[in-house]
This record gives sequence, structure tokens and C-alpha cells, in this order.
Amino acid sequence: MIKCKIISSLDKALPNGNFDDYSESRHLTVLRGERASFQLIYELDCSTTPVYSKLLSVTLSGNLSKYTTLHNVMSVPATANARCSTDEDYIVTSPALIPDVLTPLYFRGKLMAVPGALCCAWIDVEVPEDIFIPNGELTLTLTYTPSNPSDPSFSADLSLTVETLDAALPEQSLIFTQWFHHDCLADYYKVEKWSEEHFRIIESFVRCAKRAGINMLYTPLITPPLDNEYDTRDLQLADVTVTDGEYAFGWEKLDRWIDILDRVGIKYLEVGHLFTQGGAKHATKVTGNIGGERKRLFPADTPCDDPEYTRFLRALLTSFISHMKERGDGERMIFHISDEPPRSLIETYKRAKGTVENILEEYEIFDALSDYGFYEQGVVKRPIVILNALHKFVGRTEGGLWTYNCCGPSSGYSNRLMAMTLSRNRSISLLLYKFNIEGFLHWGFNFYNTAGSSDLVNPFLDTSAGGRFPSGDAFSVYPGENGEPLESLRLVSFKQGLDDLSAYKLCESLYSRDEVIAALEEELGEEIKTTTYINDSEKMLRVRDRINLMIKARL
Repeated sequence: MIKCKIISSLDKALPNGNFDDYSESRHLTVLRGERASFQLIYELDCSTTPVYSKLLSVTLSGNLSKYTTLHNVMSVPATANARCSTDEDYIVTSPALIPDVLTPLYFRGKLMAVPGALCCAWIDVEVPEDIFIPNGELTLTLTYTPSNPSDPSFSADLSLTVETLDAALPEQSLIFTQWFHHDCLADYYKVEKWSEEHFRIIESFVRCAKRAGINMLYTPLITPPLDNEYDTRDLQLADVTVTDGEYAFGWEKLDRWIDILDRVGIKYLEVGHLFTQGGAKHATKVTGNIGGERKRLFPADTPCDDPEYTRFLRALLTSFISHMKERGDGERMIFHISDEPPRSLIETYKRAKGTVENILEEYEIFDALSDYGFYEQGVVKRPIVILNALHKFVGRTEGGLWTYNCCGPSSGYSNRLMAMTLSRNRSISLLLYKFNIEGFLHWGFNFYNTAGSSDLVNPFLDTSAGGRFPSGDAFSVYPGENGEPLESLRLVSFKQGLDDLSAYKLCESLYSRDEVIAALEEELGEEIKTTTYINDSEKMLRVRDRINLMIKARL
């Protein structure tokens, strides 16, 4: 009547998928403090007689039961899956319902089996780092008790094991940022910006970000010029007052922001861009209090090197840096000039940077760009390079490289798009390790607007920012009830990749870097390149198991 089995956390069980296509996966080896995840798939057998939906009770037993949480896996519409070039490794290229959201269980903790649909639940086993259970066992007992005596009852026991190595998951060394859109939280939950409720919701989402491995948070002193082409938002943390032409700054909102980061454990501040996107041609939006009235201080067409805008920025940055040093936080910031400047605007970028460069001489300036000329000419010392341009920079830069992906590259590379496999997302750990990548950036942690921010979207219905971006690119978390975020499968699988990276580095401390790379490439069956990704969940787990076996041998 009901079929069920446990599968890998890296499989996407589409609602119209075939139960028999998914392989069982009942064992994982992890490090202490690492999140072990599985999925439970189940479906009603409708082949003989018509059936109705059935509620299944779930009972957990075994020495892992107290550390186990179940979630429902919810599918959402992915309509923009082939807007860019695709490859043969996409799950789908046409519009489809794709599993992506982890929600609490409905029906007071029961599972709903729906006729004609492959259903899925998520199993998380999270044993604290200071509790060592080397041989963990969990049994899930599924039962159906019919209200109609003529309807047969059902019971099934499914077991899994988690072997924990006696070594803790090392602290993440990769710096990871996904741009945090605080305005989208205020807009979605319909709360006043910077109100007590807004700050409460912000903290809830920052905690989710930290759990996902994000350790640097985008911090907008002034309104960031990112996907804001309609110029509708006022997002600045700095309170600006203009009196007789002089600028004064208040940092109360910034202090509350940083206090949240400190409580949650976010290490770094990524100070928002100071000039417009795509080349720094103009000033970004700044509002200030003039004579008791809040006004925009610089028109949208203000040139980047406008003397008054330069005077403002220098005053802003001087006050901000002084304030941060007084707080004891003067060493945790990086700065941006403009996002993705093209080669044609390299001179404009240089002029913009030149207006504030000496103010920021103690700090590093990072920018996402893909043209090697910016680095070659010394215009940018810390490039954040899109993944399909990374090969141009590998071995040709001093200091740590950063990389990023977004709506591209959409073909031939690792990415986290909704129509891609989760193993493809997770396997980015291989190239992050091989090429000593210091930091990773993704723009869409929680962007719930259309592209350009003209309108709001419901992210449970529109996963593509109004159709502009591939489904899944604009956000990695969903806005749940009461201001609580809901994780996506893509968010969790990327964190699994970060944990893999930490495991590789632990293994390196027991062997050597060359030995770890050799083991990874042997298991992979090929040299690790910037184009490398794994599209098979079982193969991805074998690669990690190879590293775990090496660690276990030296404990």
C-alpha cells in the first residue's frame, strides 16, 4: 500500500519522480559536530484501487533519536530553468515543480502521503561536538492506522546509521558571504524598517546565515546600488544630518546591526558598494536630514568624482572607521567600490576608487570582476572572480583568490541553480580546495524582489525574480511564519560542501596537501580543474568517504 525508503540528502525527489530510480542510503560517516542529513521518500500504491491521502505517524528510536529533526520537503515552481545556456546535467530545462524548501512537519508532526505524488521528508541528525557517539543508530517507524476498518493498516521500520569519527569538524577557514537584503525582510513581513520587529527578524535570518557557513555579512552604510535600477529603496545604516553644508553621522542602527552579528558569531563586515553597479559611473543613493526633512542628497546622475560626493564619502568613511576603532572592531571590515565593472569603464573605476583610496589605505578593497586587466594594471588587488573566469587568475595573483557564481556560469561549471543537482552544488569544495580559494561570494541570500526591485514577489511562487534570473539564483532561504527563515536544499548542500572543505583541511594536517589532492583526484577519476563538478550523489559521497577513511586511519 505504501512504499518508503531512505535516500541520500543529495537527491532531488521530484513529485513526479519514479520511486525506484532513487537508491537507498542508510549510512554516513561524519566528524564530531557535523550535520548528517538523509531523506525519506514515500508514496501510495494506486495501481489496484483508488486511494485517498493518508497520514503517517512517525516514531523515532535509537541512540540518535534525541538529536534528530524531521522536516517536510516542499516543492516550488521553477519556471526559469533554461533562460541561459544549459548542459546535459540539468535535472530539467522546462518549467517544473522542484523540491527545495525545508518546512516543519504539518498535521502535528505527521507525514501526508498523497496519491500520485512522490513525497519526501528530510532527516537531520545533529549530535553536538562535545558528545561522542561513534556508532549512532536511528530507526524510523512509520504507521498508518485507518479510521475505516476495511482499509488495511500499515507499519514499516527504516533504520540508518551515522558513524562519527573522534575528530571535530574544524572551524571554517573560507570566508563566505551571501548578500543580505534587510529591506526584503521588512517588505515581506510588512514591518517598519529598523523597528524592533525588523531587527528581531534580521537577527533570525542572520542566525540562519551563520548556520549555513556565512561568516561575513553585507553591511550597507548607504543604500547599495545593487538590483535597484528603479531607485525605490532607502536602505542605509548611517544616519546623516546636514547642517550649514557640513555632514554629521549617527551610528545607532549600525551598532545594533553589529551587536546582532556579535551575538550570532559573524566575524566580518562587508561594507556596501560606494558607487553604482557595473563600473562606478555615478554616486549611489544617499539620504540625509536637512532642516528636519529627509531628502536625497545627490541626484542619480551625479558623477563618481563629483567634488561634493567625494567630500561626503570621505567624511562618511572617516567617521565610520573612527567609530569602528572605538568599538574595537577596526580590523573586521572589507570595502567595495563597484560591482562587476567592465573593461570599458576601467578609467572610470580608477577615478572613483581614487576619491577614497587613501582613506581606506589600512583596508582591503574587494570587487567582483571578470576582466584580468583590472588586476594586471593594479586597479584591483583583491578580485572576486566569477567561476568561469577563474582560470585566467589562477597562479597569476598574489594573495588569496576569491570566486563567485550567480546566474552564471549556467553551463559546464558548479552552481546552485534549482534545476541543477545538489551534488553539483556541493562539489564546489573540490576546486575551492585545489586552488586555495580564500573567499566565496553569492549575491542572493534573501532577495524577494523582481530584478531591479520594482516589485515584491512571493518566493514560494516566483523563484526567478520575476523571470529575470534562473530559478533559485535570487535567494537561498524562504521567509517562514513569524519571521523565521526556512532553509533551501541548495543552502544545506552548499554548507555540506563547506564541511567537506574543512574535512579536506583536517586531512591535510594529518598527511600533506599533495596527498589529499591526489586522493581526491584518484576517487574523482580526473584532475580537478575550475570546471570540475560532480553530478552524481553516490560519487560525491564516495569522495568524502575517501577523506574520512584517511582521517580515521591517523586518529
